[in-house]
Amino acid sequence: MLQLTRREKELADLVARGLTNGEIAARLFISERTAERHLENIRTKLGFSTRSQVAAWAATQDGPTSSLTSFAGTLPPPTSSFVGRSREIREVRRLLKGDRLVTLVGPGGVGKTRLALAVAQGLPGFRISAIDLSTTDDSQRVLWALAAGLEVGAATDLWGAVQTALQRGQHLVVLDCCEHVVSEAAELAERLLRLSGASILATSREPLRVAPEKIFQVPPLAPREAMLLFRERSQGEPAEDALVLEVCRRLDNMPLAVELAAARTRVMSVAAIASGLDDSLGLLSVGSRTAPARQRSLTASIAWSHDQLTSEERTCFRRLAVFPGGFGLAMAAPVTDVSESVVLAVIERSLVARKGEDAYRLLDAVRQFAAVRLAESGEAEQTQKRLVFAYCDLVEAVAEDVMDGVHAGLSTLVRELDSVRPVLDPLELDDPARFVRVAALTARAAHYDSRYREGLELARRAARAAADSLDADRALANLSLAWLASTTGDQDEAVDAAAVALEIYERGGDLRGIGRALEVANWAETGRGNLELARRYLERAVGIDEELRSPFIGRRLNFLACLEAAAGEFEAAEAHARRAVAVCHEAGQVQSSNAARDTVAWALAGQGRFEEAQQWSYEALRAKNAEGGGRQDSDLFRTAVVIALGLGRHERAATLAAAAEASTVELGIAGTLVPMLAAGVAKALALTGPEAKRAVERGRRMSYLEALEFAAGEENEQEEDLPRIRRSSS
Repeated sequence: MLQLTRREKELADLVARGLTNGEIAARLFISERTAERHLENIRTKLGFSTRSQVAAWAATQDGPTSSLTSFAGTLPPPTSSFVGRSREIREVRRLLKGDRLVTLVGPGGVGKTRLALAVAQGLPGFRISAIDLSTTDDSQRVLWALAAGLEVGAATDLWGAVQTALQRGQHLVVLDCCEHVVSEAAELAERLLRLSGASILATSREPLRVAPEKIFQVPPLAPREAMLLFRERSQGEPAEDALVLEVCRRLDNMPLAVELAAARTRVMSVAAIASGLDDSLGLLSVGSRTAPARQRSLTASIAWSHDQLTSEERTCFRRLAVFPGGFGLAMAAPVTDVSESVVLAVIERSLVARKGEDAYRLLDAVRQFAAVRLAESGEAEQTQKRLVFAYCDLVEAVAEDVMDGVHAGLSTLVRELDSVRPVLDPLELDDPARFVRVAALTARAAHYDSRYREGLELARRAARAAADSLDADRALANLSLAWLASTTGDQDEAVDAAAVALEIYERGGDLRGIGRALEVANWAETGRGNLELARRYLERAVGIDEELRSPFIGRRLNFLACLEAAAGEFEAAEAHARRAVAVCHEAGQVQSSNAARDTVAWALAGQGRFEEAQQWSYEALRAKNAEGGGRQDSDLFRTAVVIALGLGRHERAATLAAAAEASTVELGIAGTLVPMLAAGVAKALALTGPEAKRAVERGRRMSYLEALEFAAGEENEQEEDLPRIRRSSS
């Protein structure tokens, strides 16, 4: 007889208790299919053929075979299986090892309750009391709810009875749904923390703000987890993974929304569900009758949070509906016409999702809910006008930084790019001159965010509209057009646009403008193969930087190093690139310093110094990976390809070569302008053998960010013990 695993013993014990597979799945937070697979393994190991034999065997074992935590309380146990969240469960359990109060914070429907129960269920040595606060409305009833969960009977001194109950060993109190009694829940948490044996795992749509609270922001499901949840709850015909993933993406991978959509498969195809998601509130209006009222529909879930807002916070919330995508605080406050503190209060209530540092958005269903209330208020037109004015003011405030390629200014505009569409069309009609500047600067931000096609079309609109504009605006529009056209591969258009800008700046004696125009003209001429002309442009730009003592001389020194490396002058390129790294680092220009590191790697590889080059390349790749934003540059991969080939790491080279070519197509940009890097990619793609084929296929399937993570990672530093990939004889 084979030994059962711990999980199999737990499952056998539950079979002996008479639980069905569905009930076992819910108790253990696994899918019903997984429970069935475990049961089959148990029967095989024990040599049994029936469920009753397993139950009889488990009943004869000494002591309980299950290691399940003691579990009680007023929170009803889940009736369906638990999908995904392994990373989140591990992280919350890690927090609970060192902290006695952890609050799971997130919007309604993100799965806070289920996650809390999954975390609590697997904590060895704890007695668990899961307390449902959704129906309580004052501090006394919060205490009553806790007493009921602890199975404390009627007592004159209710708190004393609670204290006595909690002194019996280690106790984890799960306080669920704290947001509508957040002050009372916070007061209770403070009292519980004075008891040595009690820890607290709370769920809320806003923090309790009790020291020493640790907050865990519960994210939506990962895309694959959301797809698995949809399939687990679906009752219709199977659908293609891509279609299910798209439905889940449109629902922001929120568990409640995914489950409601899956329930619709009883009467609708997945394709029909996908086509109806523009009105997700209406489509997903009916859920389980047995679910809490706040979870029976998307509208009910959002309304539960909305009802907790103050009057001023509700005003702010509905006005945020004018943002079709992301926004920062610098835009949110003037557009909603409230103070930043009110905007932050709405964000803290989990009605606004965080995208990154000072970057927020309304989830699609939440925005639909807010838009209905905005329309009902009669404030939509005025709020839309404030959006136009606020964006224009923001663009003007960061204009110089944007034209100089400064990260702070560019990232400020990037946060607002999704809100540009409803701004530019009315602006072009009402104020054409201002439209030229706003569109040109927005196009540069789109370039920085790797939205090259979008940026190119916007730059072309600006240049066309600038035909009768002031010289300064016409130069600005053409400068933006030159950058976007060169990046996307139309070097002739880029040269023409740069020439227009350069002529205007030279006529006006604007040295900064001349330097900018020469910089982009250099790239366009490099793309046309005119390396000597490109070098003259760049050397002149560097001379202007030295005359002006410009902080951007480091970036242009790096561009000069790139030209030298492209011409095979690797020692000169190394010297200029190393100087660029130092100058950019001293000026705090992180992105430019990182780009120069890659140029050092490229120059070292050209000299055959591959080990040294690899270290510089890894520094550049890891810094870019950690950056998490900014312009996406596939030449980083091409440098890594050349180095990998030089070190005989052919599998890595083939993967990254394919990823570089795939990301070039994905981003809609021109291929590399550097012959050495292009030759390295071609050489890697020409490698033959089954390992090479697998490596290339892997690279082609990678998105840019996936390829960057692979290139910067440690896991591929040592070649696997595989046959050597053969070089093509061609």
